[in-house]
Amino acid sequence: MQYLNSGVVEAGCDEAGRGCLAGPVYAAAVILPPNYKNDLLNDSKQLSEHQRDALRPIIERDALAWCVGVVSPEEIDHINILKASFLAMHRAIKGLKIEPQHLLIDGNRFTPYPGIPHTCIVKALHCHTAIGDGGGTSSAQPHHMAARKGSWSEEQLEKRDGGYMVWR
Repeated sequence: MQYLNSGVVEAGCDEAGRGCLAGPVYAAAVILPPNYKNDLLNDSKQLSEHQRDALRPIIERDALAWCVGVVSPEEIDHINILKASFLAMHRAIKGLKIEPQHLLIDGNRFTPYPGIPHTCIVKALHCHTAIGDGGGTSSAQPHHMAARKGSWSEEQLEKRDGGYMVWR
């Protein structure tokens, strides 16, 4: 596992569900042990559903700390989806049982979290440095956590409501 700053406790943070037309937005913050390796830690969009399902409990077991933050559809409507994504990230960071010294944010902008410096990682610009989705590093694992939580939520809505049916 490659870190941006060696000798510093870094948490990777990413959101999932921002492109969805309905439902909440999720974000996860994860701190993995130094030199952690897992071949499945990659861009979650490249993994099968089975691989994503298998990866979440592994991250939960192996992480030094992890948390998933959520922002409800009502909150999203009130503050907008971009601010809701940042709020979900802040909630996930706040819920970590270990306070990180630095945050790796998967994206090009972020509302600073009080007292913790951050670096925004843009996938397209950092694909060769192994940072971000697809790199298998400390900023890749949060997306798996958030995306899996979002998929579970969508599956529950599908079972309860028979789908979103927004085109009716």
